[in-house]
Parts: sequence; C-alpha cells; structure tokens
Amino acid sequence: MSESFRVGVNYWPPSSAMRWWQRFAADETARDFARIRASGGDLVRFFLLWEDFQPDPERVSEDALAHLVTVADLASANRLQILPTLFCGHMSGANFVPEWALGGPAGARFRTVANGRVDTRVTRKLDVLIAHARDQQILPDR
Repeated sequence: MSESFRVGVNYWPPSSAMRWWQRFAADETARDFARIRASGGDLVRFFLLWEDFQPDPERVSEDALAHLVTVADLASANRLQILPTLFCGHMSGANFVPEWALGGPAGARFRTVANGRVDTRVTRKLDVLIAHARDQQILPDR
C-alpha cells in the first residue's frame, strides 16, 4: 500500500518575517518557494496578520489581497500547495491585533502587538471575558 506524506513548512520571508505583507517582495518569495520545492516540500503554510489585511474595521486592504494572489500564483508556479492561516491573532508568544480592535488596560497572559509595537491594551471585550471567567473561578488569578 502506498501512502503519500506531505512535506511542508511554516513560511515567513527571512528579510521581513512578520512584516511580510507590509514589505512584500515577490522576488524573494519566488526564490524561497523554488528552494522549498527543490528540497522536496509540497506545502507552504503562512500567516495573514489581521492588521495588514483589515487595517480598519470597515476596510480590507486591496494591496494585501493583491500580495496574497501573487503568493498563490508563485506557489502554483512551483507546484506548491498553500495553507494560509486566516487571521493570525496569537503567534510566537504574542497577540497580534489591529490597533483599532484594542480596548482596556492589559492583564492578559500574553503581550499584545499592534501596529508593529508592544501595546499595553488587550483586545476589546477580551478584558471583560477574562474578568467574568475569573469571577466564575474558571481562570486562575495569574
């Protein structure tokens, strides 16, 4: 019996990491995708930062969407499948949240990053939810 085994990677470009969508460089992504394929990879997982794709509550970034289409085309050209993580909020020990979605003062377990810097606020309503969970004794007091 023959079974296939997927070989994939989590991808951020080396030159921009999490700022990928703001500093998009198609040529770098094309080179990296070719290397992934040449190394036997067939799947690329990448992350769509919420603030890059929805910079304000009423708008989706046309630039970010165009970059996403380019990434899909580059993957196809290299016979790679993609697995975009749709709206990455928590990653690498931090919460990545658009500045417009922040509410009250911090108190959460993880630091919050908004607009490229650490912020002292938590996501709106999250502070209310945490307080309620603590009142109900289903979350520890830090």
